[in-house]
Amino acid sequence: SLVASKHDKEEQAMQAIRKVVGDPLGMELYELWKEYEELQTVEAIYCKDIDKFEMVVQAFEYEKEHLQPTDKVGKPDPLSNSVPDGPESKLP
Repeated sequence: SLVASKHDKEEQAMQAIRKVVGDPLGMELYELWKEYEELQTVEAIYCKDIDKFEMVVQAFEYEKEHLQPTDKVGKPDPLSNSVPDGPESKLP
């Protein structure tokens, strides 16, 4: 499954980080990651919640910046001072 695959890749990455950093710090980082993944403590739950919240904020910011409601596409903004530059705005 996709979730198992993601977890396996994260596990491999954390083992690689542990090896690069070396123990005892590498072991501490690995144990903290496991604590986070398994939601073993209040701190881990808090971090997971903050992580999810940050993802929602990112999605909101992306939507605000890149997506427009379909009813506004191609229509001038009624609050702007600009004049549309289409054929209907040309003087005869």
